[in-house]
Amino acid sequence: MAACYGIFLYEGKCHGVGERYAIHLWLVIKRKLKTQDLLRSWDVNNSTMVDQPLCPLCKAQPDSHEHLFFECSFSSRVWDCLKVFTGMPNIPSGLNDIVECIKHVASSHSIRSVVCKLVFAASCYFIWQERNGRLFKKIKRSQDQIFELIKTNVRIKLLTCSFKKTSRDQQLVDIWKLPSTCI
Repeated sequence: MAACYGIFLYEGKCHGVGERYAIHLWLVIKRKLKTQDLLRSWDVNNSTMVDQPLCPLCKAQPDSHEHLFFECSFSSRVWDCLKVFTGMPNIPSGLNDIVECIKHVASSHSIRSVVCKLVFAASCYFIWQERNGRLFKKIKRSQDQIFELIKTNVRIKLLTCSFKKTSRDQQLVDIWKLPSTCI
C-alpha cells in the first residue's frame, strides 16, 4: 500500500492533494503516526498519556492506527458523510480499501479523481488533528463540525483548480457548488 503514495502527490494545478495533506497522508499510508499502541510498543513513559489507551474520539476501543482510520465510530461516521461528496458513494470504510478504490481513479486528472484524493487526504488530516486536540489540548469538536471543516477546506482547494468540462463530472461541480470558472 505504501507504494501508492505517489498518486496523492501534488502534480501541477491541483491534480494532487497539496504538500500538507500529502506529507500527512504518507505517514498514514506508511502507518507511522504516533498512536498510543505504537508509543506503548516503544515503552514510552506514562507522561505522554500512554496510560490512557482508549481512542480519544470514541472512547470505546484502544487508540491504534487501524482503529482511527476508519474503524472508530467517530471517524467512520465522518467518512460515511463525506464519501457521498466524492462521486463514489460506495467507497468502503477501511483504510486499505479506500486507497485501493482511489487508486483506480487517481491517475486521471478529472474532477472526480481530484475530489476523491482531496476528501480522503483532508479526512485523514483533520481526524488526526481532532484526535490530537482531544488527547493533548482537551479541545473537542463534534462530528458535524469536523465534517464541515473538511468540506470547507476541500471546497477552497477545489476553487483553485481548473478542470475539463465533461457531462460526467457536472454532478460533482454541482455538489461542491463550484463556479463555471473552474471548468
